[in-house]
Amino acid sequence: MKVRTMLLTLCVLLLPLFSFASQPCVSGTLQDYIALGTTGCTFDGVTFANFSYQATTPGVSAKNVQVVLFSPTSTDPELKFMGMWRAAGGETLQAVIKYTVQMPATGSSREALLQLLLGPTAASGTVGSGEVDEATNVGNLSVFVKRNGSSFQFKRIAFLHFSPPSALKTVENKVTVMGGDKGTTLTYFFNTFNSNPAF
Repeated sequence: MKVRTMLLTLCVLLLPLFSFASQPCVSGTLQDYIALGTTGCTFDGVTFANFSYQATTPGVSAKNVQVVLFSPTSTDPELKFMGMWRAAGGETLQAVIKYTVQMPATGSSREALLQLLLGPTAASGTVGSGEVDEATNVGNLSVFVKRNGSSFQFKRIAFLHFSPPSALKTVENKVTVMGGDKGTTLTYFFNTFNSNPAF
């Protein structure tokens, strides 16, 4: 009887640990990720949680933003945010995605690598721009495409080295699309979190 009581007590004590353990991440909508709350989910050893989203255009809600997972190797999980953010001519759209990150604590001082990449961004006319500014607790990144008549500027990929990998805690992505004269569309952007980069 005492053994059974002890086992029952042990199960009750361990239950919260399993209840609040992060589940595996799967591709879905940003609304699905927001619903995960503080528990979040884990992908290739990295835990993502506390997602939030705000946009100036009601049509681009969290339900319309797809989160697609990809992992070239077991140490660089990638989150792709596909929103098809579009601003009509003469308008500006802004959207902000926030979340927390917990990368593996390796016990070493080796550098980790954060990458921000911009997908296809097109102005329908001769003026327009799409930009993603990323603010983290270890540094900032920015990617953009800007068109103004015959002038065309772009930066589609940005890198940030930091150490140790566990130092990264918070990420905020600010999407800004300026419609210009005939409208501009930013299709997607993605982050790669590499705890063991080759360069």
